[in-house]
Amino acid sequence: LIDKYAAPTAKSASIRDPELDSLMDAVIHQADREKTYALMRSIFNRLRSEHLGLPLVYYHTPYATSKRVPRWNPGAIMYELNVDELLAGK
Repeated sequence: LIDKYAAPTAKSASIRDPELDSLMDAVIHQADREKTYALMRSIFNRLRSEHLGLPLVYYHTPYATSKRVPRWNPGAIMYELNVDELLAGK
């Protein structure tokens, strides 16, 4: 995830942030677990505080359906799937 959004050498990088780059360089070269955790928290805090990589749409569960299921409705809340309706043939 972080590599996709922030790695300056990656072709898919969509962010150019010197502070984030320095944090990522530091975490790659860090051997101490607690320091790595602290750096990762800093990276994610930076991503959130600057709204970097903010998705346009967030879906709690990935869905893939067939076109043969025309009445599929993923629902408004988690696990509110219309499976019962589909099985009943309504």
